[in-house]
Amino acid sequence: MKNEQISVFAIDCGATNWRLFRSIYEINHGRAIIINEPQCSPLTSFTNRQLPAAVFYNKEGKKIVGFGETALNHLEEETTRKKVRFFFKPSIGNHLIIKPQPHQMIYSHKEAMLYTSELLGVLIKQIKKEKWRSSQFNKNIRFIFSYPVHWEFDHNGEIFRDFRETVLNAFPEKDSDLISFITEPEGAVLALSQTGLLKEISEKKITLLVDVGGSTTDIIAGRINKESGSLDFLGRYGEPFGGGLFDFQIASYIADQLMISPASLSEDPSILISLSLQSQRLKEALSKQLLQLGASEASAHRTCTIILENDEVYRKVIHLEKSNFDEITENLQAQFKDIVENAIQHLQITEESLGQVVLVGGGSKLFCIVQHLRERFGKEKVLLADNPDELVSQGIGYQFGREFDDIPPSIVFSIEDGEIKTEEDEPRFYLQVKEGKKYTLRNSKNTMGRSLSNDIPLNDQKSSRFHAEISVIGDEVFILDFESTNGTFINETRIKPKEANLISFKDEIRIGDSILTINRMK
Repeated sequence: MKNEQISVFAIDCGATNWRLFRSIYEINHGRAIIINEPQCSPLTSFTNRQLPAAVFYNKEGKKIVGFGETALNHLEEETTRKKVRFFFKPSIGNHLIIKPQPHQMIYSHKEAMLYTSELLGVLIKQIKKEKWRSSQFNKNIRFIFSYPVHWEFDHNGEIFRDFRETVLNAFPEKDSDLISFITEPEGAVLALSQTGLLKEISEKKITLLVDVGGSTTDIIAGRINKESGSLDFLGRYGEPFGGGLFDFQIASYIADQLMISPASLSEDPSILISLSLQSQRLKEALSKQLLQLGASEASAHRTCTIILENDEVYRKVIHLEKSNFDEITENLQAQFKDIVENAIQHLQITEESLGQVVLVGGGSKLFCIVQHLRERFGKEKVLLADNPDELVSQGIGYQFGREFDDIPPSIVFSIEDGEIKTEEDEPRFYLQVKEGKKYTLRNSKNTMGRSLSNDIPLNDQKSSRFHAEISVIGDEVFILDFESTNGTFINETRIKPKEANLISFKDEIRIGDSILTINRMK
């Protein structure tokens, strides 16, 4: 009898580009054996192995008529530019931030989630047509999505829950069990450990994972566990800073070179968004010369064109040299240096304890980021992979095998040391799995299900990957079913999905074959 094969699609939804990798597993004697390593799986809408995170709407603004590179082609002209939505990921969660940065306020949180949903919708259609060649998915396919680690830990995980719901809603309900999630640093560690890119260092030495994305930087400290290949988590630090900020800074420089008036920029903010794309290509060309070719000085040039109202055309060959790049982005380079120092101080890392610094994420390809880390920690300690922007999506492809074989996560995150808690914040309840583990409940929302990314992972095949949610509000505990396949039961009565139900200490909750009770902390 032929063994079952599973195709796994790994999707990394970046700020400027999305990436799609595919791996194939064979189920053999109850084990998931990888037979095709994760490989980039571009579609016709992709450019250079990636999908630009952009959508283009019709005149009424209600229907997508282009996405990816097709959408970006409409950025030059004034008549179509305002219908393009680009660089929307940084705006996700901005409603929860007290003082958001300007790049986090381009769109509202609701708008950013809508554009994410619609881009995902057209991507799924393309996968069905070009890769799956069927109008329906079945049990032989899986989707794994990555997300920034701070979405799960900041604001009681509300941003991650919104993202997860957005992703699940993009698929038919019957396909919800085909979808799982993993943090971006976990994906990076999986890729580094599976491909042997991590240096052999003492287990006592600390590995610093510096993930510089398009709009955020997360720095994770841990020690490599040689037996499991996982990262024993020590702490994390992050700030809203990424490679995309350099694009907008250079875009202002290009606008000055084109002699576009400040009034025009103020009246039409989409001009800078358009120029930021051209900035990105100049920046990448300059970095390639300085990093890959080993040049000490470099210069990149590009013909930049923008059309304003009344058919005014601005066009000029823009030259970007390392010297004026440093001058234009001086404040951003200083900001990155401060982030690194803040992380070192926050994580309490000494020079003697640090074994290696591993750079991942699209922003890590920027020469000034690499240059500073080499100067700060020593060139021999800084590791930069050939394709750091693809490490996360590559690593996600290995996650299915770990989930299937019930292998612990590549990073086990915990509440960070030094976090000040008031008496009101102290946990008051815990959940007891009959003949199983105890789980302390946060005084907010706690997710349950088969996926390891839940607050309460259930080792129960009858449970959905994201099955239900327990909320602690004041001195009361509620449970809400996520429209799971097999339902959630209180005292053997099935509850209605998407409705919060009050739980008492006498109640018995059943999910699949798992029996759960709520108890008060002593």
